[in-house]
Amino acid sequence: MEEIQNQFTNPNLSKIFDVNDLPSVTLEIQEADWNHLLFEFDNDPTVNTWVRGTFLFEGSKNLPNQRLENVSLRVRGNSSRARPEGNPGEPHKPGHSVWRQASFALNFGHTRFNPPPGQTFLGLSRLDLKFTREDPTRIRELYCFDLYQRAEVYTGPLMSLCKFYIKVIAESSGLQSPPAYFGLYKLKEFIEDDYLEDRKALFNDNVPGPYIPFLWKGDAPATLNNPHDVPNRDIYDLRTNTGQRATANAQLVRFITDLTTKEGNDLKNWAESIMDVPLLMKTYIINVVCGNMDDYWFNANNFNFYFNTHGKFFFIPNDFDTTLGTGWGLDAGRQNMYNWGSQYHPLIHKLLSIPEFRRFYIDAFMALVSGPFHANNSVPRIEGWHRLVKDYIWDETIHFGCHNADAGCVIGKQGSASQTAFEDSVAWWSASYNKNYRLLQRGANNFFEVSGNPLRFITDTI
Repeated sequence: MEEIQNQFTNPNLSKIFDVNDLPSVTLEIQEADWNHLLFEFDNDPTVNTWVRGTFLFEGSKNLPNQRLENVSLRVRGNSSRARPEGNPGEPHKPGHSVWRQASFALNFGHTRFNPPPGQTFLGLSRLDLKFTREDPTRIRELYCFDLYQRAEVYTGPLMSLCKFYIKVIAESSGLQSPPAYFGLYKLKEFIEDDYLEDRKALFNDNVPGPYIPFLWKGDAPATLNNPHDVPNRDIYDLRTNTGQRATANAQLVRFITDLTTKEGNDLKNWAESIMDVPLLMKTYIINVVCGNMDDYWFNANNFNFYFNTHGKFFFIPNDFDTTLGTGWGLDAGRQNMYNWGSQYHPLIHKLLSIPEFRRFYIDAFMALVSGPFHANNSVPRIEGWHRLVKDYIWDETIHFGCHNADAGCVIGKQGSASQTAFEDSVAWWSASYNKNYRLLQRGANNFFEVSGNPLRFITDTI
């Protein structure tokens, strides 16, 4: 893991995203700006409304305290997108706030609020803050992103935990309440320019080739099987060099056409020429063993991909909320590893038809289940994280009550709807065939033992 991180350009990444550290992050926001955020959310929650704030990063064991002014911040997320205070139409209520957990996107250097020129957070221009939505263990997504580092898959974004606070500076009443504690949050590396720059050598862009590099975000139904979908920006969102959209579209159309039409040796030769197939198989088997069904193969959703300056394709995993037994559409630990998702999502399905590529996939599976994914290694890591966070999850004065109609969990006094301090179970909405999965309890329902059964590559059929 250290070998991969030592190849990142930014030496602070391993310190910011230290999974064994628990710093505090506070956003300070003027009342007028906060109310603007709330009311614009009411007008249209899908619109990205940026407001000004101050970012404080404190209490890290690795890094000095940081204070950054004139930071841009907004609410983020899709199904998890939430109004962070009160009910629609209500302004901030100093001393009587009903807080709701919401996720936030931060931009430290955007010029809209005149920050110091070139301002970054220890080399990062952007950062995501995600609340631990409907995960009774609080660590599912952290575990999965950490697994990429342990498996030395450099395309995996980095993630760590923090204690998160918001302080609204109330001008109208003059009341200066202490920062409101929003609970444990996840710090997530933002997949864009910084991400690419910090992996420049790993993506072989340190010696540039003749191609324009393009980073994409795929959202459902981003199947990579229909060239006619490429111009649809709701499906394929170009994130870099956006002024060259026509060139990017042409490259992606050619990629999808080749992927869907080539067979046999033509498919094999093409794939070997345009991608690092062992890396792709190593990347994707982590999706499968972690039971990620809100992904490319099953749901045509939540992934990025990158064409480097040499025209090579890289798959980038993105979202791991529905993992380790939490999920709806299939048995997360027993679904056939060779037919995890739809055959109409061809990237992995077709490549596994090539025996040599299937061998890469099996070898990556065996390395995981005998190494970092094995229950003997996974359970102690999770126990260590719970020792780290147990005093900051929940107490007698706060709870995070999640309801069907609320994306954000309400922060208030303890009540019947509160989450427990820790529960070794899946999300309440998980399908019946996933309900009994556990992470710490060993035996027939332990997710690592079930999904990591080394016989799966034999008993599952292609």
